[in-house]
Amino acid sequence: MARTALIIARQFHPGLDIETELAHIDQLATRARQWPVTDAASLLDFIANEEEYSGNTDDYYNLSNSLLNKVIQTKLGIPITLALVYICVVQRLKPHIPELDAQGINFPTHFLLSVSDINGEHLIDPFAGKQISKQACYEIISNLYGQQPSADDKYFRKADNRQILRRVLENIKGIYLKSGDIDPAIECLGYQLMLFPGDQDLLLQQQQLLKHLHTDQTTNKHLLQ
Repeated sequence: MARTALIIARQFHPGLDIETELAHIDQLATRARQWPVTDAASLLDFIANEEEYSGNTDDYYNLSNSLLNKVIQTKLGIPITLALVYICVVQRLKPHIPELDAQGINFPTHFLLSVSDINGEHLIDPFAGKQISKQACYEIISNLYGQQPSADDKYFRKADNRQILRRVLENIKGIYLKSGDIDPAIECLGYQLMLFPGDQDLLLQQQQLLKHLHTDQTTNKHLLQ
């Protein structure tokens, strides 16, 4: 998981040394084992408090927040990349603590984390660095859509590796589209389609962006004549 996320990061951070970055994650996991991390509560305490990983509230849409290597370096990120830090650490701890597990949750607009230990399953908001209740999650949806949602497990579906990587790429793509930079946005779509070949929503986006790019290139050509 970490390697694939770093391969994606390298596309937007040329010169990134993947093996060096993997070593940094290994070192973080070693410190976690020595802390020691034994369950969900100590994992949260270690990453959020001891290591001081937190959400970048001052510069949320900075590209660095979506690149795993930069998040490891700065200890700042967005929900999904901070969740990746937890997941990568737990994957390295699992041989020593088999009952410990971490999975992403595809919660609307705000990626969450499910951490399981000997005491059960715990919801974690990696951006805020704290445990969160389902009721608090419903309040996020209520604030977003202006109405109180009914209790529904669909909001807490686990995200597999491909879904996590797709959402990371979605954030990167959104940053480039916001700045009007179409080429790297199309590149992101290409990677998403590698993960989900034939996805109709992605294919439609690709078609629309390529059309927009062609229109811009034609306009620029006329301006230069």
